[in-house]
Amino acid sequence: MSDPRRWTQMYDRMKRWYERVVNSSGRPEVDVDNAYVFLLFCYHLKDWIKNDVSIDKQVRGAVENFVNTTCIALAGDVANGVKHLIRDRQEHVRVDPAARVSASYSPTWALGESPLGVTLVIVGDQIRYDARDVAGQCAAAWDEFLKRHGLPS
Repeated sequence: MSDPRRWTQMYDRMKRWYERVVNSSGRPEVDVDNAYVFLLFCYHLKDWIKNDVSIDKQVRGAVENFVNTTCIALAGDVANGVKHLIRDRQEHVRVDPAARVSASYSPTWALGESPLGVTLVIVGDQIRYDARDVAGQCAAAWDEFLKRHGLPS
């Protein structure tokens, strides 16, 4: 096992939770929890990269802008919302302060439906996105960032 203080630990953890989001449990409450955990780890990977001194200082300096200009910004809103329950500091909102994960069995809305019929969505006051699509886009964005900066994924 590698050093637990390295960014790769959080990256690997995020990828494991991504697999749980993609592979529905068939239980809405579990699927929602899995999505929240993935989004938390996905967003906070930036902190691990910023604080890992084994990474070039320029890369550590670039990670915040990367997060704020990709779909990971939405992951940040969801992560901060689930962490605090009520968003009282609007200056840290990136996409929608009310963003949260929800599940339904709606057979008429086909986006993101698992074989068991559980649809995961990220909803807010101004948004509605398929949570599995967002998770896939976020994981892909991290992979692209790491590749661009010569970090193993």
